[in-house]
Amino acid sequence: MTDEVVVEITLRADVLRCGTAARQVAARVGFERKRQQELAIIVQELASNILKFAGTGIVRIREIARPRAGIEVQAEDQGPGIEDVEAALRDGHTEGRDRLSRPRHSRPSLGVGLGAVQRLADDLSITSPPGEGTLVVVRCFL
Repeated sequence: MTDEVVVEITLRADVLRCGTAARQVAARVGFERKRQQELAIIVQELASNILKFAGTGIVRIREIARPRAGIEVQAEDQGPGIEDVEAALRDGHTEGRDRLSRPRHSRPSLGVGLGAVQRLADDLSITSPPGEGTLVVVRCFL
């Protein structure tokens, strides 16, 4: 097993650094190019959510051997938490509300971020007690 890559999320550039790191670790582990790109999407979505909703946080990317060979990503912040995790995983849910009910002046969003992460991941766990931050753990296996 190799050391983990840790990226502190404080700037937009950190989101892109996470994607690059994910592709590099995925290539080293042996993932095909398409899967490397999917891992980059997962990691960038998680890092972007940290920046957008918590302001700062940490993304850890590491190779795993158990339960199968692959990659584990942990995205952690100390933000307000996710009020309704199940709703946040549904497409069309954005910033804590249905995409269609957002104010006209707010920035448009498709509201598919966490849903896309769930679809691309082999395993997803979200722990987000209200007011206590969020920990998202994603695993993708070879």
